[in-house]
Amino acid sequence: MSSPRAVSLVLPLADAERSRRTGSKAVNLARLIGARFAVPRGFVISADAYRSHLWACNGRNVETGEDEAENRERMRAAILESAIPQDITDAILEAYKHLSWQTGDAHPKLAVRASAIEAGEAAFSSAYESILNVSGPEALPVAVKRVWASLWNGRAAAFRAGA
Repeated sequence: MSSPRAVSLVLPLADAERSRRTGSKAVNLARLIGARFAVPRGFVISADAYRSHLWACNGRNVETGEDEAENRERMRAAILESAIPQDITDAILEAYKHLSWQTGDAHPKLAVRASAIEAGEAAFSSAYESILNVSGPEALPVAVKRVWASLWNGRAAAFRAGA
């Protein structure tokens, strides 16, 4: 995680408290780490990485004339079917490799989950998909895309509409 661009895309979990690009779950875990509680090692993929992927998969240009459900399905499909931009993939895999080195485990298992960054969204972040026991550099980008796509599922939309 040495290049300036990689730092804005992926950062160590312990540094999440000092960033405005991470959500409340990551910030709270970083606070626990700072207070010297035993928290499993990890890293945070910033909201900038998600936004970059949306931009790359043309997600910002969804038809406005479609109904909400069709719009959400198009967004989910665009996220899932498009490759994550290489700079983001490289940053994620570099962080995973560093975590492997830190833990001494060739394929550490991760929890891949969303963390709301907007005020009020933390209350419905449970509507997003969480994927547990993700292991290996091939599985990680797939899990990340599934979690990003879950921000567009019907359950999350219902929570947002009621918020």
